[in-house]
Amino acid sequence: MPTNEETIREIRKQAAAAHAAYPQYKGYWDGPEWVLVRITAKVRTKLGQAFSKGELALAKPGVLEGKVVWCAYSLSNQCNTIIDHKRAVPV
Repeated sequence: MPTNEETIREIRKQAAAAHAAYPQYKGYWDGPEWVLVRITAKVRTKLGQAFSKGELALAKPGVLEGKVVWCAYSLSNQCNTIIDHKRAVPV
């Protein structure tokens, strides 16, 4: 089983590869604000299922329209997805 740091590196690697054609994303997910979280409920978006319950994701905390949220990178949709803070917990 990979360590948390190995999982973070792998998600960063996959995100960077998916967005390699876009220079503005170079190093985007490398900052210390991005943490490993476990998704607590299935999350669907207009692009389809973004996260499965129990999935690990790279996310950073934020506030949107006065609500606490996570900005989490979806490996399946290959994009950042805003989710309610209750839908993920730090690992």
